[in-house]
Amino acid sequence: AAPAPGGGTQLPPGARLVPQDTSSSTCALAVVHMVWQPSAKHGGFSQDVCFVATDAGGGCGGAAPGSTTYCVRVSVARCRYALQRDEQLQDIAAQFGMDWIRLWSLNLQVAHPDFVVNAGQQLSVGHLYRSGSRRDMPDAIARRMGMSAELLRDLNFDVDLSAPLELGQELCVVPDSCRGAARSALSSIGFAANVAAAGSNQNPVPAAG
Repeated sequence: AAPAPGGGTQLPPGARLVPQDTSSSTCALAVVHMVWQPSAKHGGFSQDVCFVATDAGGGCGGAAPGSTTYCVRVSVARCRYALQRDEQLQDIAAQFGMDWIRLWSLNLQVAHPDFVVNAGQQLSVGHLYRSGSRRDMPDAIARRMGMSAELLRDLNFDVDLSAPLELGQELCVVPDSCRGAARSALSSIGFAANVAAAGSNQNPVPAAG
């Protein structure tokens, strides 16, 4: 894998290329697989990965030397987690900085919290939040949701804590009703002003009280 003229990037963090056995082939064939298992902190990861294949020529049919580039988009869903063998809710909750009760409440399809779930089954590990203002700051959203900025970053690989979000940009959040803001920024008197601010460069109006 290598950068390509189209803007592709290198392998995802921790990915590797694994050559495959081609001893049974009648031609000088090379097969390489990219192997990557995203971690719990890769939600929101998305980038192009480009591969360059080069042929020295000769071999089967006397092919001429040449090379080709092929790019694919590699993306990891935000707020989703694919279970590994024998994992339980308590194990997964600890990875995402929450208790098992909050994780269970996000997954109504799990009938009992002590059931051993199947490997590969997907769970929700948070709520998708869509920015309503061009001036939304990630750390302010974390405080409003009652979660740490570190957890917000861990759940959103692509987030820059020091930069405002784009209008409509998605984040994975894990609200904590005991620690989050008691009032919405769009409640009561601030509602009309914030509707107007959402489409401008203004900051949302804080809720009264």
